[in-house]
Amino acid sequence: MKFRRLGNILTVTVLILIYSFSCWGYEIEIKEISLKLKEFIKKSGITKIAVVDFTDLQGTPTKLGRFIAEELSVALLGTEEGFEIVERNQLQTLIKEYKLATTGLIEPDSVQKLGQIAGVEALITGAMTIFSDSVRITVKILDVKTARIIGGTVGNIPIVAAIKSLLSNDEDYGKDMNSIKDKTNLSPDERHIVDAGGFIIELQRSERLGKKIIFYFKIMNKREECYFSLNHFGVYSRLYDNLGNEYLSKSAKIGNSSSEIPETQLIPNVPVIASVTFEKIDAQAKYFAMLELACYSRREKNFNIQFRNVDLPK
Repeated sequence: MKFRRLGNILTVTVLILIYSFSCWGYEIEIKEISLKLKEFIKKSGITKIAVVDFTDLQGTPTKLGRFIAEELSVALLGTEEGFEIVERNQLQTLIKEYKLATTGLIEPDSVQKLGQIAGVEALITGAMTIFSDSVRITVKILDVKTARIIGGTVGNIPIVAAIKSLLSNDEDYGKDMNSIKDKTNLSPDERHIVDAGGFIIELQRSERLGKKIIFYFKIMNKREECYFSLNHFGVYSRLYDNLGNEYLSKSAKIGNSSSEIPETQLIPNVPVIASVTFEKIDAQAKYFAMLELACYSRREKNFNIQFRNVDLPK
């Protein structure tokens, strides 16, 4: 009888632990992310920071993004840490008052302007990628004076009930999940992934805006920290359609840098979103025979990445 009672108690205890983790498992990951960020903040000597709403890969704030930013703000609190966190309601008031779009905070000018009006030395920003059973979070610390990345980390938040309820309210969740399912069985070549010079570059998707095509990439640096740019010194990314037309890209973006030749600092194992834009695409084109990405790093110098047989977005 005693053994049966003990067994029942253990069973109930295990069920409670499983239930607790399934409901609040994300708190463990948030805590881990906050600890890593604290290390960067301490080393940099920063005394005042702000956490802005996290976004999807297109820079759009979501309910889940706001929730994660709020949770991270609380996790970073602590007088013993030696730095101060700006209250997020106050931050949102400033953003509205000065008419700063949240998506614009990734631009250097907007980062610097918000830093000035909020009186902070750094901003913590984040982007989310939704997978079938987790949400991948990329977190960066931006110096407001230079808009440079001075620290960052990544994490995987399990899609437990609490997270799923927030995702279900985001319009793009269903689209993202369908996209994930479509890619599940694809080979690396079909997903357009290239490993070159210690950089893993994945062509994630493309978008058509009239005669303009925008290609979105995820770039991961697998070696030591270094600067990386798209296009370089008169050498531009190229695109060839099935009709033989050649297009040159003179507009690109990587991380927080957007220009003809954008450059950013890549931290090892921290993915960064980039994009390349081509204009005046022939309306008769059916697909792209080749997309050549012109890359430059201070480590590998000039190198090109090629993607073959790229679909034309509708």
